[in-house]
Amino acid sequence: MKRFWLCAVLGCAAGMAGALDFGFVLDQTPGWNSEDKFFYDAAVSGWFSMFVGDNAQLYTSVKGIAKYRNTSWSDNPGPVVFDVGRFEFSYRPLPWLSLNVGRQYFRDSAEVVVSGLVDGASLSLGIGPTTLSAGIFYTGLLYKNTANITLTSDDSGILVDTNEYFASRRLLASARWVFPGQMNTLTLDGLAQIDLNDRPDKVNSQYISLQYALRTKNWWTFTPAVVVGFAQDPKAASAFTFAAGINMDWDIPKGLNDRFSFKVWTGSGSFRDTIAAFRPITGASQGRILDANLSGLIMARVGYTLRIFSIISLGAEFSYFARTDFKTVTSGSSLDTTKGYLLGGEYFANMTVAPTSDLTFVLSGGSFLPGLGDAFIAGTPDLWKIALQAILAF
Repeated sequence: MKRFWLCAVLGCAAGMAGALDFGFVLDQTPGWNSEDKFFYDAAVSGWFSMFVGDNAQLYTSVKGIAKYRNTSWSDNPGPVVFDVGRFEFSYRPLPWLSLNVGRQYFRDSAEVVVSGLVDGASLSLGIGPTTLSAGIFYTGLLYKNTANITLTSDDSGILVDTNEYFASRRLLASARWVFPGQMNTLTLDGLAQIDLNDRPDKVNSQYISLQYALRTKNWWTFTPAVVVGFAQDPKAASAFTFAAGINMDWDIPKGLNDRFSFKVWTGSGSFRDTIAAFRPITGASQGRILDANLSGLIMARVGYTLRIFSIISLGAEFSYFARTDFKTVTSGSSLDTTKGYLLGGEYFANMTVAPTSDLTFVLSGGSFLPGLGDAFIAGTPDLWKIALQAILAF
């Protein structure tokens, strides 16, 4: 009887509002690594999407998360954490104007400053062939691990504090101008971050990003980018920071869409009193195994993706890491703080099998080898990880 009424309500809503869709996703990942030994990540999420008239859409999702580490369930802040995912209302009254309100995805064009969900509003305006967009966002209502803010040591402390659920409270204001061409695209970003936390030493920061994407006729894509940052930190001698890099991809025009990729990125470290360590807002790790963000880091990666059949693909890559100074990179307690710039190399491979459109398996594994560098103390053990992810969407 309850199922009948649920179907009746959803049917009426769909009839009044337009197209309606919903679904569930089960994501299970058992694995082993050199730190926690056995681990298990489980997530169950549900989503709902509905068109409102011809120009608007409502999308919402919720998720339950549980993590097992070594011998016990993670208690951060409880064994099962519930999180509201994307919760967004999109309205496009005109072909050249759109408005998004709610919890939405946001990232800078270079994808090295901030990436993930934020709460707020964004506006996009088409001006001739270009697109100008702006937004204002808040992070303090997000689950801390969803936001993953690591701008300061206090922010990183929130991530491991079992008494905290919400993320660091920061206000973001952004502006972006995109200039598309026939074979290239130029993107200019401006981003300001204001610290709203109740702390004596607040850290505000601003970023200007410039990215250029060039697509050639022989299937190459070159994407260089540079980010200039300024941070107001009472503990830092300088306010100037930067990051720069290039991504190169070659979609091989034979077989089943193979791809060769190469990338090089660096973020500033501390240099005398003139340059400070680059400060990304969210802590995206540059390694698959090594946990290190772009602050004071130089990273080079080469990879190849091979699609054997329509349902099976293989990927392999090798990355190498170096540091720019002796105090910015803090990953690993075995780092030598007086000598050595070369951190080491990392191997990583994965196999993806999608027997149906609803079911995907991903087997992945890799190892970080500090012995290939000179920055870690001699005898530091390798880091490794292997995992099998199963995703069922229906």
